[in-house]
Amino acid sequence: MTNQTLYSTRVKDGDKYIVGKVKNIYELDKPGFNTLKKKIDKNPDHFLMAQHDPKTWELLMKVIEEHKHADNPFQDFYREHGYILKDGKVPVKSLKYLDEKLHIHVDITNKYPESKRNVILKKRKSIRIDVYKNEEGKYKYLGVPYNWFTKSGNEYVLDMEKYNGPEGKVAYYKKIDDSYTFQFSLYKNDRISYEKEEKLTDPETGEKLKKTVHYEKVFRGDNDPRKSTIEVKDISYNDGKQQKVTIGPLKNIKKYVVDTLGNEYLIDSEVFKDKIPAI
Repeated sequence: MTNQTLYSTRVKDGDKYIVGKVKNIYELDKPGFNTLKKKIDKNPDHFLMAQHDPKTWELLMKVIEEHKHADNPFQDFYREHGYILKDGKVPVKSLKYLDEKLHIHVDITNKYPESKRNVILKKRKSIRIDVYKNEEGKYKYLGVPYNWFTKSGNEYVLDMEKYNGPEGKVAYYKKIDDSYTFQFSLYKNDRISYEKEEKLTDPETGEKLKKTVHYEKVFRGDNDPRKSTIEVKDISYNDGKQQKVTIGPLKNIKKYVVDTLGNEYLIDSEVFKDKIPAI
């Protein structure tokens, strides 16, 4: 997770937003400035400077208007006068804005005690997914992120309150209730198979028919928790293309283990593990 970008957040009208940043307004090319201008035109009140320093914000808007002939008005102003100055003293180089509403994330504010704002990771990287099935054969899964585990001796122990809580099984986009039973956990590069109903074209008649197709794949990871989409790849070859599969329509999902000789064994069921060995 340390390779991911850190983000701060702000609250507006009861919603929490991720703060985006234009690092250097003078270095934007034409497409980059046009993107920024669209954000300004659509939601000027989403820019922190507009909220907290309207005087300097008005100065920036004046520069945009007076140098609108240029691909980047800020760059054009800089060539003639240098940096735009706040209160005639402090160079204005960057702009922060409310980018998108905060969804699934990892809150790591506790690791930054000097921060006055929440610090988050946008992506919740899962170490595994746990697959559940109900009596009707419908599947759901829960991605289990790294930060739900705490090291204790030679093991990592899963925080079951988080697992069963509002960010876990009872999250509105998961809703894994007691009618679902645990089947198995999938880690990266586990072998799986499943069936899915597909529309196929009859080569003789050209008619499209619904047929159940059997797939054998390698599990790669949790792609989109909200849409219950996983990532897989083919076993025998890799064309480099990302393969995303929504778990809802799948039937007869099976897990296999492969020994050192290449022999494949079906896993009928697994015992749920709330502890994993520390490597």
